[in-house]
Amino acid sequence: MTLTAKAVAGLVASDKERIIWDEKLSGFGVGVFPSGTRKWVFQYRNGGGQMRRLALGAFSKLTAEKAREAAMKHFASIIDGGDPSGQKQAQRAGLTVAEMCDAYMKACADGLVLSRSKEPKKALTIYTDKGRIERHVKPLIWRLKASDVVRKDIERLKAGVVTGK
Repeated sequence: MTLTAKAVAGLVASDKERIIWDEKLSGFGVGVFPSGTRKWVFQYRNGGGQMRRLALGAFSKLTAEKAREAAMKHFASIIDGGDPSGQKQAQRAGLTVAEMCDAYMKACADGLVLSRSKEPKKALTIYTDKGRIERHVKPLIWRLKASDVVRKDIERLKAGVVTGK
C-alpha cells in the first residue's frame, strides 16, 4: 500500500498495535495503535546490524509527504553511516549540568583537578567552587544537558547571578 493521507485516515484500529509499511520506500510506515492514534515511523538497521525504529511524528501533525521526506533524509544519513535513533538515545543519556558539576566536585575531592601551578586545588578553592555551583549554577541551569548548553543559557546564568537569583 502506498501511504497517503487518505489511505492512512481509512485505517481501522484493532486491539493490537500494528505497522503498515509503504510499498515505495523501504522502512517507512505508519503505526496504528488500539487507541486510534497513528504515528509515522521509519525502521532501519544501523551499522552494527541492530534493528532500530524511529518515530517521525503524529499523523495528525505531519503530512504523508513531509513524513516521507523525513524518512528519506534519515535513509540518506544511514547510508553515510549515521544512526539517528542511536544519536537520539545518546543525547538522552548525556550528562546534565548538575551531574557534570557533581562529577567535577568529586574529581576535586579526589585531587584530580589541578590549579594553574599544576598542583591539586586547595581546600579553600574547592569550597568556593562548591558554593558557586550550589548557589548559582545548579539552581539556574541544572536540568539542561551539558551538550545542549549554549551562549544564551550562559548569559541567563550570568544575569541571574548579577540579580541575586
